[in-house]
Amino acid sequence: MAPSVRRIIGSLLCAYVLGCGGDRASTIEQAMMAPDPKKEGEDKAEKVDKVESPKPAQTPEERRKALRELGITPKEDIAAENAKMFEKGAREYIKRRLPEYRKLLDDLEKELEAIEKAAASWAEAKDPAAAHEAFRKKLGKRTAALTKRYDELTGHGAQGGNTQAILGKAYRTFERILEVLDPKVGQNPEFKALVQEVRTGIEKVRAALDEIEKDPTLDPKAGKKAAGKGGKGG
Repeated sequence: MAPSVRRIIGSLLCAYVLGCGGDRASTIEQAMMAPDPKKEGEDKAEKVDKVESPKPAQTPEERRKALRELGITPKEDIAAENAKMFEKGAREYIKRRLPEYRKLLDDLEKELEAIEKAAASWAEAKDPAAAHEAFRKKLGKRTAALTKRYDELTGHGAQGGNTQAILGKAYRTFERILEVLDPKVGQNPEFKALVQEVRTGIEKVRAALDEIEKDPTLDPKAGKKAAGKGGKGG
């Protein structure tokens, strides 16, 4: 109802009830002049609809792009570049020692084959336990020397980057094989799976070594140059 119409009706009602007292007429008129709650609600809802919705938060990539446009290098870019340089240095470390890495892999593979062959023979021996024990004594000395070479070459697993991650996993699996050796291990499915895992790791490392050898961006003398300038060359 329009306010003007409401005022007219209010005046008529006031005239009609004058005999009932001015206070009552005043009350009725005030009630008729009061704002319409429904209309107020509609106006408020309309205003809310017109309020601009807040912009969605930036995605990580949008944030990095905005920083680059401002000439600021995002921390993720810095971390990625550092990781790239670290891996390059790790590959150069290996390139300076390719013969040693290849010899280590060859000897590791020989020990793996010796273990696999011996394990298959223990079940057919007259005294499996004695045959196993005799082999373990000889194996222990060889693997101790092999592990020492592995630690020296890889800096106890700290050198070599991504290639070392593969080699380290293979060598830990080899050590697991040494732990599970017993007279009946040749019939153990876990043993066979572990042997295959080491063999697969060796092949992956060999492929990585071939790739490193052919990579023209790697400077095999980089570490030696640093040492010549007073740094610690690897």
